[in-house]
Amino acid sequence: KTSINLAVEMNSSNAMDIVFAKVAEIQKTNPGNRTTKYLVREYVESLPEADQDTFWACVKTGIENPDSGLGCYAMSPSDYETYADFF
Repeated sequence: KTSINLAVEMNSSNAMDIVFAKVAEIQKTNPGNRTTKYLVREYVESLPEADQDTFWACVKTGIENPDSGLGCYAMSPSDYETYADFF
């Protein structure tokens, strides 16, 4: 399983460490990846737990596909409002 799937399933601090280690790696190797460029751990942790799973769904493509230029997609139109600080 990918690191992003682990984070969603485990929903733990350790899983977040795994995901953000991957994010840091992608930032170095694929600086054009907008998901990892703007993904900040403090933002994710500030979200209510109920919103975190949907947020991970919005950004997982950019983490699972490091060469993606964008890699983040709203799951519904309301996500642009819910996650406005990211989008």
